[in-house]
Amino acid sequence: QESQAGEITLDSAIALAKYVQKTIAGDSCIGLYLNAIRLARKQENFGRQIYLHDKLADSYIYLNQYDIGKKHLDSALSIAEIHDTHYEAIGMSLASLGGYYVDMREFDKGLYYMEKALDYRLKNLGKDHEDIGNSFFTLGYFYLSTRREFDKSIEYNEKALELRIKSYGKESIEAAECYNNLALAYSETDDIEKALKIQKKASNIFEKKLPKNGYGVLLGYLNIGKYSLKLNQHKEAITWFEKINQTEKNTENEFLKISANISLGDAYLSIDSDKAKTLYNNTLRELSNKYGNKHPINISVYKKLSNYYKEVGMFDSTIFYLDLAEEITAEIFSKHSLLYADIASIYAKIYIESKKYEKAIIKTDEAISAIKPINYSRSDNSNYQSKQDKNLNRVDLANAYFLKGRALSKLNTLQSLKSSFEYLIQAIEIIENIKRNYSKSSSTNYISNKTEIIFDVAIQVALKLSEKTNDNYYKNYAFTIAEKSRAFNLISEINNANAKKFSGIPIEVYQKDDQFKRDISFYSELVYKYSLNKNISKEELDNVKSNLIEKERQYDSFIKDLEAEYPKYHQLNNEIHNISVEQVQNSLSANESLIEYFIGESHLTAFVITRNTFDIINQFKNKEFELKIIDLYNAINKFEKGKVKKLSKEVYQLIAAQVIKILPKNTVKLKIVPHKELAYLPFDCLIDIKQNYLIKGFTTSYYYSASLIKPTIKKLDSPSKNVLLFAPIYDNQLAMGLPPLAKSESEAKAINTLFQKSGRQTKIALREEASKVNFENSIEKFDIVHLATHTFINKEAINFSEINFWPDQENTSESTLTLSETFNLNLNTQLLTLSSCESGVGELIKGEGMMSFTRGFSYSGAQNIVCSMWKVNDLFTSETMIEMYKNINEGMSYDDALRQAKLKLIKKNPDLSPKDWAGFILISNN
Repeated sequence: QESQAGEITLDSAIALAKYVQKTIAGDSCIGLYLNAIRLARKQENFGRQIYLHDKLADSYIYLNQYDIGKKHLDSALSIAEIHDTHYEAIGMSLASLGGYYVDMREFDKGLYYMEKALDYRLKNLGKDHEDIGNSFFTLGYFYLSTRREFDKSIEYNEKALELRIKSYGKESIEAAECYNNLALAYSETDDIEKALKIQKKASNIFEKKLPKNGYGVLLGYLNIGKYSLKLNQHKEAITWFEKINQTEKNTENEFLKISANISLGDAYLSIDSDKAKTLYNNTLRELSNKYGNKHPINISVYKKLSNYYKEVGMFDSTIFYLDLAEEITAEIFSKHSLLYADIASIYAKIYIESKKYEKAIIKTDEAISAIKPINYSRSDNSNYQSKQDKNLNRVDLANAYFLKGRALSKLNTLQSLKSSFEYLIQAIEIIENIKRNYSKSSSTNYISNKTEIIFDVAIQVALKLSEKTNDNYYKNYAFTIAEKSRAFNLISEINNANAKKFSGIPIEVYQKDDQFKRDISFYSELVYKYSLNKNISKEELDNVKSNLIEKERQYDSFIKDLEAEYPKYHQLNNEIHNISVEQVQNSLSANESLIEYFIGESHLTAFVITRNTFDIINQFKNKEFELKIIDLYNAINKFEKGKVKKLSKEVYQLIAAQVIKILPKNTVKLKIVPHKELAYLPFDCLIDIKQNYLIKGFTTSYYYSASLIKPTIKKLDSPSKNVLLFAPIYDNQLAMGLPPLAKSESEAKAINTLFQKSGRQTKIALREEASKVNFENSIEKFDIVHLATHTFINKEAINFSEINFWPDQENTSESTLTLSETFNLNLNTQLLTLSSCESGVGELIKGEGMMSFTRGFSYSGAQNIVCSMWKVNDLFTSETMIEMYKNINEGMSYDDALRQAKLKLIKKNPDLSPKDWAGFILISNN
């Protein structure tokens, strides 16, 4: 109407262009945006000019015309430099520039501009502006799709959701978009049930707000079906996919309906494979009739058919359909695309499984060359101070190197094994770089879980090379690889703390770092507790989440500034973890031996290091190996004496018999670095061929990593060492229902008397004095700390497991010390004894080991920790603890003192089960 009147307004021109862009897309909107920008220039409306350049950039980038898109973004920011009060348009342009660099595979640069957009918007628009929500949404998607840091993606999307609900409402499309991304992030972390629940929330909104057969509605159905399928809910998945098929086809939803048919084939694959094949073929016919044989969706269908024929064992057909997928991919996306790399990797896996190793090697080369040009892009913006782009450290590249290494290893020639070894080491280096660049331990745990097989294969290749070449380099490096595979987060945290101490950072900066960690720990715990409390409103919970995210953002920025200002800190913090056999040997005494285990897919490998020798026992692993370890642990806990005796002998034969045979005769101490399920097992209770418990012949101590072993101190501890004893006891009505620990009072008093008589300074805190505040204020000042109390292991959220103190009636959070809080202490404790149930167990994480209270206290500076592996008897615990401290007071080392206390208890009570005496172990750290 305005056009007919001869005077179209700028707002109408923009509205028309936006409408066309949303509904028709393609290049139809570009002419309209160009017309609008001419009007904006005529009116000297600089805010609109910035906005329109951004929209034009978006349109050209959609059409893969990146050069033109980039010119419009540069124009937008050039105008912004002069007319810098148009905050919303400038924030949008900065965010778009971030998106552009992500598309260019310059991921660090992309993240830089996305964060810059957020900081700019926070500074100029206020923390509740709708654009702040959009920034968090963009960052959430970046961490989901590009960095694969799913925990961070969840945090950012939750913050985006909170702000979008404020701006647009609970039932808005914008809120539903956040739910979509949250569902996808949770599905990637394998929390499929939560993903499904959240996706249904999104779909409910889409159904209310969008046309019945609109794209958003059907996309929601498709995702619900896929998550249902992941949960093996085949019938429910089929229902959702059929729901899409029943809607009327239109231009917008056509390809979603095709995707639904493909997914329907996936749903039938395990219950009716012939029907699955028919669905795939029907989809191909439909695509062929309408679009010919080379549509991008054909690639997906050909891959599905290839997988189908692989499952039914028809190799030729498997390759035939993969060939078709590859041909279209190369033509449409080129041989230098991630999609092509993915297909090449699928080929490689199939060829490795079918023992066609030369062909597998060719395909891995194609995968590597497809990924590398994408990854090795150059950052050239002078405002961007780049380290090595994190995109160089891609899991897909590591996986391609791994596949080539695995294929080469199968040829089993000397040259192929050497080449295999080089590729596997490159893969490991990439994995280490990825982990170092992640700010959250849960992200590194995810990577460790997905990539453990790389370390496994690398160890076996190194051992083969050692046999073929008789070169100790490979033998020694097999041990280094095993070390690289474990305790990454703990070693990194310790490295980080040391880097700060030894890089010239002022004490006030170091204290600021500590405060950040305390704040993050506080808000993390608050989020957890609020989420469980039905009396806490959503607004209160969202506010705490916002505080947590903001603290984490501030801390990330703080660390980046530290790295820039203190190069030595950056260097020390990023040192590669390369512990050698020689370094371990130098830390051992003549009567000590280190045994480090690695449990692989097919082998159990034991690295046995003494002062003068290094041996490796590499044996095929029984299929029931891990199950036997857990069965023994459970049998001990259930007092199944007959079963315990039988399994203790069997497990001894599996893990210790061959090791004990090769130990020097003077070995009396075993320093054990367990792996996976072995972390549950006190070796003391294994029964040897002479029907003796292992404790009869050896003193044992445990380590998270061989790099934490320190040389034995030959000089006895000074009598001046002071001692702290805490025992809440819980024997009156103020204990709020906690079971009383009747023996803990006499235990604490007896230990106190022992040390007082030897002239040591002691402090004893019982009942009300045994408060959390008192403990935190006291623990840093004492060399020996004994804590007799209750622990609660939270298996659902291990970081919120709790050590109980005397109840604080007014503030219950001041009654418990959580696992996450133990990382924030500053200790110089020679010995910390956690005389409580299950203080040494928690969550077993691949690549990290046991997450328990011992981890936090180890990081905070406790050099030796006595902890329990199961629920312990109050009476026998008390006897063991008193005897152990008596031995320490007489000059015994901590590990010997604990062993002798156990032996005395066994001698006094010969019929005791290992449940009563074997539960306490010593974990040592450097």
